[in-house]
Amino acid sequence: MPLLTLYGLGGILGAGIYVLIDKVSSLAGLFTPISFLVASLLVSTTAFTYSELSSRYPSSAGEALYLFKAFGVKNLSFVIDLLIIATGVLSAAAITTGFVGYFQVFFNVSDFWVVLPLLTLLGLLTI
Repeated sequence: MPLLTLYGLGGILGAGIYVLIDKVSSLAGLFTPISFLVASLLVSTTAFTYSELSSRYPSSAGEALYLFKAFGVKNLSFVIDLLIIATGVLSAAAITTGFVGYFQVFFNVSDFWVVLPLLTLLGLLTI
């Protein structure tokens, strides 16, 4: 369980803060602090919603359970589970893309030889 927690934390910090901040600041320019403020307000509504739902349904399964309780359709929960898996894959891709850019500042290595070991390592962490 600690490895899974660290994997999730790495996805949040790696993709959210250290990798994408350059992209946001290059697009927003002087409005970067305002864009982060607006994003934090949007995220806070999601956080409050999840805290309310988790107190109402205190069991595991997250989004899939909430949708099943709301609509009673088991197939919809399965689709949500697949989308959660896709989110993990996309998070790993964002982390990898950011890491490759930082790694190539110090070492002139092909993208493939940086991506392959990193994704293998991330995959092994999920086992």
